[in-house]
Amino acid sequence: MANPDWLSQMKAKGAGSHKFLSYPFRDQLLRDGVFSPNECDFLLFDRPKYQVDIRGDINLDLTMPMDDGYTGIVTFCLPLAHYMGISEIYLVGCDCDYGLSAPDSPKSYFYDFSQHKTTTTSYEGLMRVWADDGPIFKTYEVVRKRFEHEGIKIINCTDGGRLEVFPRARFEDVVGSQVMSVSHDAF
Repeated sequence: MANPDWLSQMKAKGAGSHKFLSYPFRDQLLRDGVFSPNECDFLLFDRPKYQVDIRGDINLDLTMPMDDGYTGIVTFCLPLAHYMGISEIYLVGCDCDYGLSAPDSPKSYFYDFSQHKTTTTSYEGLMRVWADDGPIFKTYEVVRKRFEHEGIKIINCTDGGRLEVFPRARFEDVVGSQVMSVSHDAF
C-alpha cells in the first residue's frame, strides 16, 4: 500500500511528468486511477536483488530486477540516467552523512527524519551502511568504475559531505556556466 501523504504530493507535484515507480505498487496505482499507464513505468526492485558492493557491479538493464545500492541514488537514479543516455551526471545533496555521532544525536536528512519508520534508519542500521568503512562507499566506487567504463562522468557538486569517490565541482560554477550558455544562446 502506497503512503497516502506521498500519493497526494506526487499527484500535486508530479502532474504532467513521466514517473518511474516501484513495481509492487503498479496494480494499486493503475487500478485506483492514481496515475494513467502512459505516464508511468515501473521498475522491479524485488528478489532476486543483489548488493552492488558484494556483486562488484551494478545492473543497468531496467528490464531486470534492480540491484540494491543502499540508497535511491544508486538503486534507481543512476541506472535511470544511464537508460536515458545522460553522459554527465551531477550529484547535488549527496553528502553520505546522516549525522551519526551517537545513537541519540539528531539525524540529518533533507526532510523530517522522524518520518522514517524502518529498521534501516535506526542508528544501528545507518551505522552498518554509512559508517566510514560502511559498504556504501564501496558501492559508490563500484558505480564510479562501471560508469567510467560506460563513458559516463559523475561529478559531485555537493557542498561538503563525506562522498569523495567522484571528482568534485562547485554547484555554482556548473549552474552558472549553464545559465550563461543558455542566456548567451538566447540572444
